[in-house]
Amino acid sequence: MSGAALSSSGLRGRLRDGWPVLLIGLTLAALPFARSVELFILIMALLGARALIKQGRALAWSGGGRLFSMLFLLLWVPMLLSIPDAVQRDKALLGVLGYVRFYFAGLFVLQVMAGEAARRRLLMLSAFLLLFWLADALVQLFFHRDLFGYRYLPGRLNALFGEESKRFGYVLAVLSPLLLEFVRRHSPRWVQAAVALTLLLVVLLAGSRAAWIMLFVIFCGYFLIYLRDQRRKALRWLGVGLVSGLAVVLAAYLFYPPFTARMDTSLLVLKGDAESIDTAISLRLPIWEVALKMYAEHPVNGVGVHGFRYAYPRYALADDPFIRPDSATGALHTHHLWLEIAAETGSVGLLGFAAAMGLLVMRWRQTPRAAQRLALPWMLVLAALLFPFNTHVPTYSLLMSVLLWLTAALYCAACGAGAAHHQAGVRAAQPTKFN
Repeated sequence: MSGAALSSSGLRGRLRDGWPVLLIGLTLAALPFARSVELFILIMALLGARALIKQGRALAWSGGGRLFSMLFLLLWVPMLLSIPDAVQRDKALLGVLGYVRFYFAGLFVLQVMAGEAARRRLLMLSAFLLLFWLADALVQLFFHRDLFGYRYLPGRLNALFGEESKRFGYVLAVLSPLLLEFVRRHSPRWVQAAVALTLLLVVLLAGSRAAWIMLFVIFCGYFLIYLRDQRRKALRWLGVGLVSGLAVVLAAYLFYPPFTARMDTSLLVLKGDAESIDTAISLRLPIWEVALKMYAEHPVNGVGVHGFRYAYPRYALADDPFIRPDSATGALHTHHLWLEIAAETGSVGLLGFAAAMGLLVMRWRQTPRAAQRLALPWMLVLAALLFPFNTHVPTYSLLMSVLLWLTAALYCAACGAGAAHHQAGVRAAQPTKFN
């Protein structure tokens, strides 16, 4: 065979192996552009459904597929059971049926990410994507317009997410382990430090307090992993990281007035009285009170998926600032993961979600340390996304669903592949027995 034919064959092989990874990467890349991400989710869902028809239990109920399927059922079945008592039954039904697309898309991800090469490629693609987002945000900060012409809004770096969006800091923070893990594996210490500090600065200036908390959770997660594996180095790097991080926060506080104002507002929570706490959390106490009343009246299966805003006026006070008389609705969502699950799917949903969290933790503890390294970035994304002491985007929204199920599938694939690799190594190390 000629050299040209071999080269052509090799190119076709790389394209055949690479396009599924690229499809997953494009799903992440589409997050800034509203509902355009639906196109990639739909393609992956169709491919996942086809793979399920062909492979059946081998895909959905073995290896990482078993954990992923159990996680999905624990969250989806309570959604299904909320339909009979839903305040907006049609919306609940459409939401529950449409949610299945994330399961099929996840099966596609599981199939693609079974190989080590695919996981390396996706981590690299994700890291470069996040580096581009960081660069775009810095251009917007210094020149007041990003590379796409979006204007800088005081107090809100939004980069290519658009002038109307407040999600940039949130998405950047939650996906940051993909960048941090890539530079940890491939770069010297000073590059890792520079990337981490730049990430911290941009997330702070993006103005999302939820993003601040998520990034803090991720940094703590990395520290705990280092502490377990390299205690001395971890303590030394903790000191360096604390000093550097505090310097970045202090500089932002002293020289960036929008951050100063937002931080001062947040610190009102330390006063302890209800009015100060409500101001610090952006007047969300009335919303949380309504969610608790809703749950108390519908403790079994809630008011139905996507029903919170429609049931809101029934439980709110007359002077509640979130009631919209023109549409007879209230606050769009609870701004808290557990409260939204409680209000919309009741105790059934809470139990299912708690069981899913328990499964994730149990699987992590059972996974060999060598295999944990493969799953680490995805585990940290899930930890930040589901951290209970935070405000959250709508639980059953497109953004939350894409982030949750894409990450869950990647986590399950990494755990499954890592455990299988570890078991194969153990078997290979055992002496051969002869009869």
